[in-house]
Amino acid sequence: MTGTHLALSREDAKLVFGRREPHTLRELLCDELLSRPAGETRRDCEDWERLHRILTDGSMSSEAGEYPLNQCFLGGRPLDAGGTSVVNMVRPDSVPHVAAALQDFAAESVSSRLEMLPPDYRGARDEEAAAQVATDIAELAEFFRAAAEQQQAVLFVSLN
Repeated sequence: MTGTHLALSREDAKLVFGRREPHTLRELLCDELLSRPAGETRRDCEDWERLHRILTDGSMSSEAGEYPLNQCFLGGRPLDAGGTSVVNMVRPDSVPHVAAALQDFAAESVSSRLEMLPPDYRGARDEEAAAQVATDIAELAEFFRAAAEQQQAVLFVSLN
């Protein structure tokens, strides 16, 4: 499943929080925020579920794992965009902690974490998958680091 991280300025974060109704939040996301080009303020993630599982305890629970790694996808403040969509915001004061934890995450542990994922995880667990996960985590660390430097919030979005 595809998801997107967005680094939000203070003004953008206020816009997001100001959308109290699911359909108005979805509108803002689709019409403005998700239409931004990929780059410094937007990062698409092809298999975010796998990364969440690797960075936490292997489950898909929003309570999974420990702070700050559990903030990357299902942590932070949940927002309602309707349906089964996932929208979570990590506050600017937490973003540097997430960035540091991702930077310190040991690429060597990816293979063993893939092997330990629960049976409900149906994805690949081979060396190629481990290499891709390590690359994805390094890119995610850089994204959070850049957002931390700019004192930005990070919004994770996966719309269904």
